[in-house]
Amino acid sequence: MNPDELLEDALAGEMEPDIDSPPTAPLDLTQATSWVAHLARVRRQREEWDVAYQAAMQRLQERNRVEQARLDRWEAWLEEALEMFHRTVLANDPDALTIYTPAGTMRSKMGQPAVDIQDQEALIKFLLADDETRELVEFPPPPPPKVGKVPLRKFIKDNMVRSSDGVVTLKDGSTVPGVVWTDAERTFSVNTDERQPPEDVGEP
Repeated sequence: MNPDELLEDALAGEMEPDIDSPPTAPLDLTQATSWVAHLARVRRQREEWDVAYQAAMQRLQERNRVEQARLDRWEAWLEEALEMFHRTVLANDPDALTIYTPAGTMRSKMGQPAVDIQDQEALIKFLLADDETRELVEFPPPPPPKVGKVPLRKFIKDNMVRSSDGVVTLKDGSTVPGVVWTDAERTFSVNTDERQPPEDVGEP
């Protein structure tokens, strides 16, 4: 064990919280210190488990990579060989677009030519110059207006008289439509990496 683990064990003691019961506040700072040590241990164990899990996943991913590469080679070889066969059949019978076998079906179809637009502005100018091609140009509708949440929150905080059930009433007596306001709540956290020296832990 490293010094941090030894400290966690020393501070945690033998008595463990009953996590099958609803949480209750520690009786004093000594018990709170014990539970902080338990929390640090839980977080350390979670990290250790995650390291082991990541190592196992890396091994599994490497095995998967090797197997997928092997199967990819098999698939590519077989597909190319069957394509060569189908091309030979089509050369003798242009209607043989589909070949049925007891193991599966081979199909061939002609794709569409590709159009790669290199200069959108020049192309649009060209198409708009002729009534017959003007309809090829799409004019998307303008984006709808949107309210920024950060400035809206500041505006409400600066001008709000009260809020009830999420409804905001401003100083001029008007209410803000289309908004549900939730008052800020205090949060609590425990940092098990930020510790007092052991000699400073005790009753306040």
